[in-house]
Amino acid sequence: MLPWAPRASARRGAPRPRRLRATAAALVACLAAGRAEARYTAEVDGTALQAFGDRASDTLVLRVSADLLRLEGDVGDDGIPEFGFDLASFSTIFVSAGAGNDVVVMDESVALFTTTKPTTVDGGPGRDELIGGQGAEVFVAGEGDDRVEGRGGADVALLGAHDDVFVWRPGHGSDVVEGQDGDDRLAFDGSAAAETYDVAANGARVLLFRDVGAVLMDFDDVEALELASLGGSDTVVVNDLTGTDLLALHVDLASSPGGEAGDAQPDAVIADGTTGPDTVDVGAADGALVLTGLAAEIRVEGADAGLDRLEFVGVGNDRVHVNGTKADDLVSIAPSPVPGALRTELGGFPAPFDVSGAAVLGVRGLGGADAIGCTGNVAALGIPLELYGGKGDDTLAGSNGADLLVGEGGRDVVQGTQGSDVAFLGPGKDTFVWNPGDGSDVVEGERGADTLLFHGSAAAEQIAVSPNGQRLLLTRDVGAVTMDADGVEQVAYQAVGGADTVTVNDMAGTAVKSVTVDLESPPDSGLGDAQPDAVVVNGTPLPDAIRIRADAAGVLAARRRGAVRIEHAEPALDTLTVNGLGGADAIAVAPTAGAAIGLTVNPD
Repeated sequence: MLPWAPRASARRGAPRPRRLRATAAALVACLAAGRAEARYTAEVDGTALQAFGDRASDTLVLRVSADLLRLEGDVGDDGIPEFGFDLASFSTIFVSAGAGNDVVVMDESVALFTTTKPTTVDGGPGRDELIGGQGAEVFVAGEGDDRVEGRGGADVALLGAHDDVFVWRPGHGSDVVEGQDGDDRLAFDGSAAAETYDVAANGARVLLFRDVGAVLMDFDDVEALELASLGGSDTVVVNDLTGTDLLALHVDLASSPGGEAGDAQPDAVIADGTTGPDTVDVGAADGALVLTGLAAEIRVEGADAGLDRLEFVGVGNDRVHVNGTKADDLVSIAPSPVPGALRTELGGFPAPFDVSGAAVLGVRGLGGADAIGCTGNVAALGIPLELYGGKGDDTLAGSNGADLLVGEGGRDVVQGTQGSDVAFLGPGKDTFVWNPGDGSDVVEGERGADTLLFHGSAAAEQIAVSPNGQRLLLTRDVGAVTMDADGVEQVAYQAVGGADTVTVNDMAGTAVKSVTVDLESPPDSGLGDAQPDAVVVNGTPLPDAIRIRADAAGVLAARRRGAVRIEHAEPALDTLTVNGLGGADAIAVAPTAGAAIGLTVNPD
């Protein structure tokens, strides 16, 4: 036995000579040849077992001897103990690993000892790995990128400087983790059971609660939480984390940590907004569904597309943007199977996204030729909806509520469907489509040659196309529909069936250049509807110049603004009436016009 051995200072890690007591034991353990010499010094000082490493990279495993009488230290983890002390000779344990990349393990495979002997492990400088036992231990990781696994018991971990990780696995205890300096992580693995997790702020701290086992993790200065739920039907609730240091929450729903296959169980990740107005973005990145805009980024990986979901719950005047990709996206919006939620499903998303509460949902196609459409009773949910096509030739179909539809770039086709919608068609040659049953809409054609395509029904309808200042006003008596438009150059009315009357007033001062009345039925048949339809073209009190002729495409009443073309007229049934309405009008009728439709001209 050596009369003295170096003892590391807990404060500085510098060795200093210390005379050992008669009841103490000391050891200098040398690891295998070819490696830097590594030593551990151990002694019982009073009631404390103390073990001190040097500046080399050491591995120390503490375990109870086979006869259950001694605690042995295995330096190098080769199964051969280098020192041992009677368990009755001490009541606490302190390990200071010193400098170097050290590994310290509490091995309780033979018998427990940390449950009765409070244990503190100080990793010191270097990239250390500290693994506890079943008792309540204290870990001081120190400088370096460290890994700490507390295991059982209510542990306390001080991770120190640099980028550290604290690991929790099923069966471990409720721990307190202080991340301190650096970018630190809490890696938390679930089990095959159906678990509910709740992540919430507690002042500047974060609490993670797991219902199975009633586990409560209390941590601060930890920047990332990595939660692997594994099997079972799991629910992860993320509350408002404002004021904490948690910046990222990664939820892995796969059947194994880091795996790609889901667990074939319905899982849910639910994020609550703050009490103030939030702007949240949701999109796909590297196979994950990512939600940003809250205190912590939420990333969901390993999802089963047909089972799992991510949900945002709006609390106060929030906006949610669901972002597509640069490719051609197919987006479906409908009431979720979850009561009160509106669901968005996108081909590039690994799982559907639900929104509920006080929030506006905006879906953005971004690049590509996107198709964004709605089904079901969306309006009943009370969630305002906005659709943005982005660049590309997009198709937008709104809901049965009052929607905002924005075509943006490309040749877009926009349909408001039911509800009083507002549409901005953007640049390009765009078309706004109205079908029977749709609501009264506002359409802003903006730049480009845009068309209002208005489909009638089999009923007898009264249609009027009129100016309203610089705007276009189209009215339909059936359903009391009013279309209010500007920046629309063409109006196309498809009569379909019924004895219809279409009145086209002078459109000077508006953007309208032409109005087409198609009396064909059924569509694409080339036939009329076998009903007496009437088209009325009104001039102004001022001098008008109108030329009426027929060609292979139909009958044309041409004038300076708002030329009217009639297609698929039946001469024996359908009529065209041109009213000058005063002024010195010049109305010219080509000889072919009278044979194509029943024509009446009233110059005054």
